Amino acid sequence: MAYFLDPERGRERRANLRGLAGALINRSSATTVEAAMTPTLAHKVESEIRDRGDIRDGTIIVTAQGGTVTLRGRIDRLEQRNQIERLVRAVPGVGEVRNLLSLRPLAAAGASLHGSRS
Repeated sequence: MAYFLDPERGRERRANLRGLAGALINRSSATTVEAAMTPTLAHKVESEIRDRGDIRDGTIIVTAQGGTVTLRGRIDRLEQRNQIERLVRAVPGVGEVRNLLSLRPLAAAGASLHGSRS
């Protein structure tokens, strides 16, 4: 149970379990069963992104269905969007990438700049 309640990865693990359970319940085709088996692909992609080191941990949510990987979350710099997509495309098993990453609002950065004025 602690595996699913882990504060860092619990949300993702519960989502993967829901996807797996839904796929097993709706066994309408081989594709559905394949989709149920792809959390491993999502984990491979997450590892590659995490190993980069310049991405905030937990800011990118990765889901995989079949060979399609979907990226959601916020990034600090626009060039990271394309870099991450290229990195994900290079992971074995990835066929398509749905890049839904968006730039983090500048309000937080602006607040720190205004706070440093003398």
